[in-house]
Amino acid sequence: MNSFILNSRKFNSVTLNNEKGYVSKTSSNPDILIDEINWYRSIPESIKKYTPQLLNFSTKKSAPYLNTSYLPFPTLSYYLLNQPEDDLLWERIFSQIENLFNDFARFLGNLSHEDIRRMYITKTETRVELFLDQNHLARKMYSKKFYTLNGKVRKNPFVTFEENKGVIEKIINKAKIRLIHGDLCFSNIFFDIATDQLYIVDPRGDFGKKGIFGDVRYDLAKIRHSLSGYERIINNEFSIQCSEGEINYLLLKEKEERKLQYYWDIFTGNSIAEVKLIEALLYLSMLPLHYEDFSRQMILYALGTELLDNALEMGG
Repeated sequence: MNSFILNSRKFNSVTLNNEKGYVSKTSSNPDILIDEINWYRSIPESIKKYTPQLLNFSTKKSAPYLNTSYLPFPTLSYYLLNQPEDDLLWERIFSQIENLFNDFARFLGNLSHEDIRRMYITKTETRVELFLDQNHLARKMYSKKFYTLNGKVRKNPFVTFEENKGVIEKIINKAKIRLIHGDLCFSNIFFDIATDQLYIVDPRGDFGKKGIFGDVRYDLAKIRHSLSGYERIINNEFSIQCSEGEINYLLLKEKEERKLQYYWDIFTGNSIAEVKLIEALLYLSMLPLHYEDFSRQMILYALGTELLDNALEMGG
């Protein structure tokens, strides 16, 4: 068998069978993979044009697996890192993303306040605690409440989060429950440049409650976080220096990326302040997932600090 191991999350194993043209996924976290499989199984027929073909699977908790058709196209992460200046290309890409959101919006769901709270507050609290257990420097910085970031004194983002839970509760009340993907970052979106077709992979399948529905602003925030530096960070295009009371970083972000982010904010419309706040929570909650790379954790922490402050200043 001619097969290749593909990049994936730490708890996933993804292999390409080149001869038969399919991708096989297993996971050390069976619940997450089963949620993904059930998302593919549950989406309406009209949405399946955006996904690889579901070929074979098992939801047996002891050994779940998922086989899907191979997508021989670059991801939006590739285009962002290599062709951020191609205005015509990005006009085409954004047009298709807009179509995707419009198609998703046709399917309405219901979630309780507590379901949504689990995603925005409880998950953030749990992940922050895990991060502080992992990262001794961040734990020391948390105890001091303030630190200097690129020459400016900032409040620790976890203190800011704790002090502003009331603001976050308010955005929970404004949730727009629709069909969502749940992890709509650029590395999970493929683009066929010949046909202008988008394909999405690695759906979440759980938004405080298992299923295909969630707050549409979460998907909007996932797109924005890919444009605010996440793709550069996971590709190690940054420099950072850290001490107990200070962080200085440089993110190798193209000016063209800032223009793309500006266009995305226009598309987001009146929800932009709320989307920015959710984006900041994404940065804080992802910190323990990057435990294997201290520098990456710390730049995500720094960027999360800035994003949270900026979102709250906007009145998120």
